[in-house]
Amino acid sequence: MTISSKFPFRILQLAVLAFALAGAAFAQSSTSEVNGVVKDSAGAVLAGATLKLIDTKTNSELTTTSHGDGAYVIANVRPGNYKLIVEHTGFSKKEVQDIKVDVGVPFTVNVELAAGGVEEVVTVSATDIAAPVNTTNAELSTTVQTQQINDLPLNGRNPLDLAGLQAGVAAGATNRTATINGLRGTFSNLTWDGININDNFIRTDALFGAAAPSVPGVAEFTLVTQNAGPSDGLGVAQVKLVTPRGGSSFHGSLWEYHRNDAFDANSFFNNAAGLPKAKLIRNQFGGALGGPFVLPRFGEGGPATFGKDKLFFYGYYEGTRERTDAEINRNVLTSAARTGAFTYRTTCTAATCPAGITPGQLRTVNLFGLSGLPTDPLATSLLGLTPLPNDLTGGDTRNFARFRFNSPAGSDDDIWGFRIDVDANSANHFDASFSRDVLVFPNDTFNDIGEPFPGLPGGGQSPVRTRLSTAWNWAPTPTFTNELRGGFFLQKASFFTDVTHDRGFRVTLPAILDDPEQNFLEQGRVEQPAG
Repeated sequence: MTISSKFPFRILQLAVLAFALAGAAFAQSSTSEVNGVVKDSAGAVLAGATLKLIDTKTNSELTTTSHGDGAYVIANVRPGNYKLIVEHTGFSKKEVQDIKVDVGVPFTVNVELAAGGVEEVVTVSATDIAAPVNTTNAELSTTVQTQQINDLPLNGRNPLDLAGLQAGVAAGATNRTATINGLRGTFSNLTWDGININDNFIRTDALFGAAAPSVPGVAEFTLVTQNAGPSDGLGVAQVKLVTPRGGSSFHGSLWEYHRNDAFDANSFFNNAAGLPKAKLIRNQFGGALGGPFVLPRFGEGGPATFGKDKLFFYGYYEGTRERTDAEINRNVLTSAARTGAFTYRTTCTAATCPAGITPGQLRTVNLFGLSGLPTDPLATSLLGLTPLPNDLTGGDTRNFARFRFNSPAGSDDDIWGFRIDVDANSANHFDASFSRDVLVFPNDTFNDIGEPFPGLPGGGQSPVRTRLSTAWNWAPTPTFTNELRGGFFLQKASFFTDVTHDRGFRVTLPAILDDPEQNFLEQGRVEQPAG
């Protein structure tokens, strides 16, 4: 294939971009390695054997030679499927197929060559000769594969929910409350293509990927629960996600997932309060496409296109539309208490009770009359905004009880991203991945800043999360490799409210009651880029 004279300049541009981004935020590697020892049939080590690791997705090659002790290491291997071809003078060629390299997990293949001609090829499967356990380091890890992410049921399509099924992880109601080996959430580190995606403002969630990873955006992830290496940086436990990548042929998919409440039963408490069941309508839809990135080539002579075996892309989009209700409980005054008539039970004993009073007797007193003061008009207006109780499962049921209602909790979420891989030549590989998530949650019941009571103004949130990862893998010789990776994760969290507070100040009711005015104030934060 003829390469344009401008191609080296393009490589230099990408390299400068990678250096610039790395200067802002250093990252962890998202690659792995293939290693092992080459021996003959008698068990003697073979030095100088040539090993070629071929990516079955893109047909790109990584080459190295075995050292004097027969050992070899092929570093900076991207997660994926490979085959290994081993050659040595005087020995038959061996081809090892079905090598599956996982993110952050070394793959060991010890190769035995038999005497013979190089035209003879012996083909074996890696499942027959690969080391059954990781013997390269002491890390204890589990990898969740692409098929598991795509085939296992995921309520919400967040791949990190599958981490709760792994050994050493105690999952709670959500992955945000999970613990890894009993550690605090601050002891875990989440990376996506080597870029830190933790919520660095609230560092209490062990498995909360703030960058909003989704099924089409994650090819696989590795969970390291013990003995993480020094190259992983912050965190005792590590979760490493990688974006899918395109190959030499086109592959794509379209999907639509729908869930509703047609066969759901109403909750016990809603039934008791005479309320309908909470609404649940969720639609998740999108598409993904990956393949070679063919560009037109200008100039005389040579092929008309460029990039079919050099440039590869993968892109995806997923939208989520939820029209749901959340069951909300509030504490409100009873009708008698609103007039000042509060009922209490006497705690005196038979020996101490005044005349006419018995132990445990219910008595009612009008607090407004005892004070001799007029009722405050502001307090009266606030109490007038609260409805009467409809749920007697909480409170003392005489002076205050619960008001239960279904509050709208719908949201719109749009996630999209892409990955570009450039196999410039045998010594240089570049890749870049990008993702962006925009969530609109106008009535934020999750953080309890939404409407305090039906029809009253409340608050919501609309975060925007952007992630970029770039890398340059350079292998000038078969025994020298280097990776430069940089990028950022930027989260703009915006919390808004529809309450105006026109009077110029806020008012709150006693702690046993819920306020009819949402006193939450607008706020926002921009987390600094994290690499």
